[in-house]
Amino acid sequence: MWRNLLSSLRFRILAGNLALILLMFGLITANTLRVVNELAVETIQTTARQTSETLNLAIAPYTTSENLGTLQDYFQELVSGGA
Repeated sequence: MWRNLLSSLRFRILAGNLALILLMFGLITANTLRVVNELAVETIQTTARQTSETLNLAIAPYTTSENLGTLQDYFQELVSGGA
């Protein structure tokens, strides 16, 4: 009975369709992971660039030798997360 079922045209078409669906699912999943990874890397790079620019603008007025104590307080708060 299984031999007849495996050799039938209906089973072959069904198996072919299932294989095609699984292949498409795998390709779509791989492409989605690639796109999400690219977006995550781009977001991290943008955030790092913006943080760097903000930090440079925030500390630029205090870079004289008289204001190093203020900078130390600023960095302490930045590192501790404001807690």
